[in-house]
Amino acid sequence: MVDVLCVPPGQTDQVWPIVERYIQAAVDYAATVDLDVLRANLRSGKYLLWLIIDGKAAMGAGVTSLSSANGVKLCTIIACGGTRMSDWLHLIDKIENWAREEGCARMSIWGRRGWSRGLMGYRQKAVILEKELDK
Repeated sequence: MVDVLCVPPGQTDQVWPIVERYIQAAVDYAATVDLDVLRANLRSGKYLLWLIIDGKAAMGAGVTSLSSANGVKLCTIIACGGTRMSDWLHLIDKIENWAREEGCARMSIWGRRGWSRGLMGYRQKAVILEKELDK
């Protein structure tokens, strides 16, 4: 059975070797956060690590952060990746429910454009454009 579990901040270092490749791939693709900063924020509890499992085998992972802007609390999935995404993408509702319990009024996702095709109820509000600069 596929499920998503929140990893307590004190256990992220133990789980990290299992999920690093999934988070690394997401960070490499979008380059929206530095991996070392992400790990430090996981250890401190500022970010939370979510483990996607099939039975006892890891098949993906995600990282969330909470923030507020203009009086609105927001939960952002800042990195997420794994294998067999169609088997676990629906589990985002568990993270959404957790965010509601935390008082969040919105969810946000940083990631590839393809996420918008698989996530019902999400709409593209902005894009991140990037250009390599000559040195």
